[in-house]
Amino acid sequence: MFDWIANLTALPNLHPALVHFPIALFMMAVLLDLGSLLFKRQVWLDNAAVFLYATGWLGALVTYFAGRQAADSVGMVSPDAQLVMATHSDWALYTLLFFFLVTGLRIFVMRKQSAENQIQSTPLRLAVFVLAIVGIGLLMRTADLGGALVYQHGVAVNLGAPAATPPQTAIPSAKTRLKRAANGGLQWQPLASDTNAIGEFWLPFAADSMARLTPVYRPVPQGLALAVEGESFLLTPDSSLNVQVEAVLDLSEFQGEFGLAYRWQTAQLTGLFALSTGANARLLERRNPKTRALDSGKFAFGPGPIRIAASVAGSHLKGFVNGKQVVHGHTKPAGPGRAGLWFNGRGTVRVLSVTITPIQK
Repeated sequence: MFDWIANLTALPNLHPALVHFPIALFMMAVLLDLGSLLFKRQVWLDNAAVFLYATGWLGALVTYFAGRQAADSVGMVSPDAQLVMATHSDWALYTLLFFFLVTGLRIFVMRKQSAENQIQSTPLRLAVFVLAIVGIGLLMRTADLGGALVYQHGVAVNLGAPAATPPQTAIPSAKTRLKRAANGGLQWQPLASDTNAIGEFWLPFAADSMARLTPVYRPVPQGLALAVEGESFLLTPDSSLNVQVEAVLDLSEFQGEFGLAYRWQTAQLTGLFALSTGANARLLERRNPKTRALDSGKFAFGPGPIRIAASVAGSHLKGFVNGKQVVHGHTKPAGPGRAGLWFNGRGTVRVLSVTITPIQK
């Protein structure tokens, strides 16, 4: 929606160019509001305050949608940044709705002013002013989270060399390539011979008695081959509420659906970033007995490995293919759960890597 305007600026998106206007307008509205209470015969102060509340809210509305578009366009960011981005988006919505209430009440109060051309310090008038002060607090909290995205996490900023990854220690097993990071995350880059990893650490789960997920030894340059029949999960034993799951898969010999599971409690109580070899992508929420699609999209599916990722931060769920966001949905969390891979089809999948990073508040 804002792409043609964004092309006129060097900024990565339009949100940072707009965000300062509603902040300034709301703060000036509150100052003029205070002036109208102190100097009650200066009716122009009252009118100007209402005008600034209204224009500030319209500016905030445009800025909010520009922010949503910006969040969907930045691609993959760090797991911690995803959580801050989700929280920033939530506070922005709270602030927008709160100032909608304040602006509506101020317009109502102005229209009910006395015909004596003098501001009346009625209880409602004072209450609305107090609400506006509270709204400024919400605005500052939202702005602080936005600043953290840029200055602490470097979202949409060219930072040069990437930050060092957390120190890692090998999990005691000479036959697997599982590593656990200091933050509790897992990284797996298997070899063809790592067939014993399934069951040793990764937990396979068949959705029904006919499903199969079996590691097979195939002398290929890299990755572990899995024979898939029906619907199956490959899960970590650890549970997380907020998590980022990434995987690189080769699906050249597979037909059906594949993807990532998160907040898995049972096969019928889980979230899924579900993709298909037909290039369809969906965010699914299973809450027995219903399955609900939170968002859907398309992606480019071709030969060779594909990198997929799901970011789960609060009520915000995002799915990425090769670094590009393809779906973004929202839901109330049903609680923490396991994370891992999901397959529903037939053929052989080659797993090149899996990374699971818990997001800590």
